Amino acid sequence: MFITKLNNAGLVVSTAGTSIAVDIGKDVPAVDVAALAVDAVFISHIHADHFDLINLETLARPVHGPREVVQALAGSTVPVQKIEPGDHVRIGEIDVIARTVDHGPISAPIVNLGFEISTSDHRVWFAGDIARDTEPLPDEPVDMILIPVGGGKVFDPAAAVTYARRFKGATVVPIHFDYSMAALLEFCERAQLAGLDIVPAGIREQVAVTSGKATL
Repeated sequence: MFITKLNNAGLVVSTAGTSIAVDIGKDVPAVDVAALAVDAVFISHIHADHFDLINLETLARPVHGPREVVQALAGSTVPVQKIEPGDHVRIGEIDVIARTVDHGPISAPIVNLGFEISTSDHRVWFAGDIARDTEPLPDEPVDMILIPVGGGKVFDPAAAVTYARRFKGATVVPIHFDYSMAALLEFCERAQLAGLDIVPAGIREQVAVTSGKATL
């Protein structure tokens, strides 16, 4: 399994035969969107840095997202399927289970999802825009977690490290920090002190997950 970071929150998860995009928002450059060859798109919530109608119309691939995404795509040319917490979607070699994440009071009452993404060999937890640790962890152990660390409306560095420590042995890829590089640096320092295995991937960098560890 490979993870390619596209921007602040967007990414692509791929295997030899399947690729899905996650959170194709307004900040993903049009040139990157046009170059994507994915089988489906998953949107965690309706905020503009995670959802963009023009980008999704450019991709022209099936979209899976919560009710607000379905409503926003009504009347567009984009095929869309509503997903709710607990729903399981299989796209080729990739399985996706939607989970509730707490984006804090700023997001209420919209639905906010995280995605448990797995293949026959590996499992990744994409925590979306989690801001408060109030929901159960994924049911199965994961090889990698992707968590926001930028603070504000998502985890700050200290909260992100506390959350990451709950995932024993998982590699941690920080996301949602592009608006605050200082937050990324603070997270990396705290994570190293906590003994976490971190991979601070940059834009367009691909992370390979092998044997429970990640390499650029």
